[in-house]
Amino acid sequence: MKTTFINLLLLSFLLSCTASKPSSEVTRKELGNPPGTQKIAENLYLDQAEIRNLDYLEFLHWMKAVHGTNSAEYKAIYPDSNIWNSLIGGIAPDSNYLSHPLYRNLGVLGVSNKQAQEFAKWRSDRVMEFILIKYGVLTHKKEIRKESAFTIEKYFSGQHDTVKPNAYLLYYPEYKLLNTSQDTRTGFKNICSYKKWEPQK
Repeated sequence: MKTTFINLLLLSFLLSCTASKPSSEVTRKELGNPPGTQKIAENLYLDQAEIRNLDYLEFLHWMKAVHGTNSAEYKAIYPDSNIWNSLIGGIAPDSNYLSHPLYRNLGVLGVSNKQAQEFAKWRSDRVMEFILIKYGVLTHKKEIRKESAFTIEKYFSGQHDTVKPNAYLLYYPEYKLLNTSQDTRTGFKNICSYKKWEPQK
C-alpha cells in the first residue's frame, strides 16, 4: 500500500532530476510553510491537524529500515498499545488501531513525550533532507543505511557523505512539541520554525 512517505520519496526523486543548486541565499519565504503546517506568527508554524497514525507509521517504517526490527532504537519509539486501558473503559475500537487502514488518518495514541520529541527530530531531518534534494544539493537514495542516514547536524558539520553545506541554504526547519512537558499519549501536534545555521568561525 502506498504511503505518504513513499510518495514523498518519489517526489524527492523527481525533483532531484531537474533541480539546480541555488546561486543566492534561499529565504524563509521561498521555503514556504513547512509541510503540514499553517503560519500563526512570523517564523512560527503550527500543524493543521494532530499527528496521525499514518505519520507515525512512516516514522516507524524509517526507523525499522535503518536500525532493524529488533533494534533498541526501533523498539524505543513504538507506541504503548495498552493506552486503551485508561481510555473509554479500556475498550479499543480495534486491536490494530495503529496499523489498520480504517484508522490511518486518526490521531496516533500511546506516544510518550520522549517518543514525540524523537518524532519531531526525525521529522525535521526528513524535511530538511527533502529541501536539499529539491535544490539539488543532495541526491535521492533508495536504500537507507544507519551510517549514511541524513541528519541536520551531520550535514552542517560536513559529515554527511562528505557533502559540504551549501552556502545559500542556511535555513533549516525545527519541529518541536507545543511544550516540552505535555502529555502526548492522547495525541499531539508540532510547532515549527526556521533556524539559520551560522558557520563556526
